[in-house]
Amino acid sequence: MTAKDLLRRWKRPLSQRIGRSEEAVLEDGLLASDFPESSVHIVFEDGSDLTFRRAFYLGDIDQRAVDQSICRVAVFSDHVGYHEFWIGPGDRIDAVVRPKASLADLLEKCNPDAPPSDEDRAWDNMPPVGREFGSPDYERLMEQDRAQFELNLAGLIRECSDLAESRVGDIDADERRDAINVQIALQELGQHV
Repeated sequence: MTAKDLLRRWKRPLSQRIGRSEEAVLEDGLLASDFPESSVHIVFEDGSDLTFRRAFYLGDIDQRAVDQSICRVAVFSDHVGYHEFWIGPGDRIDAVVRPKASLADLLEKCNPDAPPSDEDRAWDNMPPVGREFGSPDYERLMEQDRAQFELNLAGLIRECSDLAESRVGDIDADERRDAINVQIALQELGQHV
């Protein structure tokens, strides 16, 4: 069954759950904002189980069942699609809500004196993208982004030039080759290296 088929089959309960019309559900599908931070965990009678993160489930009550157990459920997940299952009396399905860490807990784990990681530095040095679109400060923001890009590019050129000029014994052969390749690419882009 395709995602569209599942949306069509479950449009009424989906509409009620996410607060959009059935027509909007069918036309737009589910949006990232429709998915909670909770997970759906299914444990089948034989012990096998499934967990869907950023997901929710909807179930049909079988009016013929004496205990009014859920028989057919649909799991809607942000990252792994939409799925339908039959849940028997020996199976279990639960929504699992992870408690969010408090700011105090996060700060307790943080060491402000630790040097930033390479990944953190890369994120800090990345020029912002997209903030200028639709802004009344478009020209100023574009100029700031261009200046930051030029600064980052200048640092890269300097680092590659230093590595390329190093004696062969000073650096790893792979690192030297990478620096030379970056230099060639920069020269092809018209940069002075």
